[in-house]
Amino acid sequence: MLRNACVAWFLILLSLSAAARERSWHKITFPAAAQVASGFLTPPPGYGMTLWWGWDGPVDEAAIRRDLDAIRGFGFSNVMIEAGYNMGAPYLSSGWFDLVRTAVNEAGRRRMRVWVEDEGKYPSRGKDTNASLMDYLNPDATRQFLVWTHEKYKRAVSPEFGRTFMGFMGDEPDYSIGGIPWSPRLTDEARRIKADYWDVWSKLFSEHFFKVQAEWCRANGVEYIVHLNWRKRS
Repeated sequence: MLRNACVAWFLILLSLSAAARERSWHKITFPAAAQVASGFLTPPPGYGMTLWWGWDGPVDEAAIRRDLDAIRGFGFSNVMIEAGYNMGAPYLSSGWFDLVRTAVNEAGRRRMRVWVEDEGKYPSRGKDTNASLMDYLNPDATRQFLVWTHEKYKRAVSPEFGRTFMGFMGDEPDYSIGGIPWSPRLTDEARRIKADYWDVWSKLFSEHFFKVQAEWCRANGVEYIVHLNWRKRS
């Protein structure tokens, strides 16, 4: 029994060590110039070029395999899945997650990595461009967003979550449609708002939307990146 227990612990430690190596991209490293040069033309998975993989039109297993073969042939080792139109399986449906699972498994067989946009279409907060905006300053709303999207991806692609499946990208979370953003949360900061509205709003946006997602991703072994909107405005 003791021997079996030792073997079990050895296998557990071995699996943890392997997982740590697989997730080395989570850490900032400072490799030597010679090491960078040796892998520059053929970087390891997770460090190479990423192709924005838009799923417009019918998508099935054959199309996924065909696309991944072509993408790999062009030298890309990473793909970013973007939901499109007329895919056959509605966004966030069971059929959608079946396709994502297939894409992740097929990518893994080709030593590729997968990211997904956290949306059905721009911006990051709903199923399409006609959806009403969520309250970005309400952390409960952000946590519900995680339940509807991130948690479902985790269940769908486990155990490749944090391995072949790298993480999520937010695409221009749009805080307002043609006006000044507002949230009931701002009434709690009324005095500060009179002093500097945008400083107060930016702090709440950061803490209640971006930070909540980033902390969830860190706790679940994946990454969170985001493409900000209105970035060119002062």
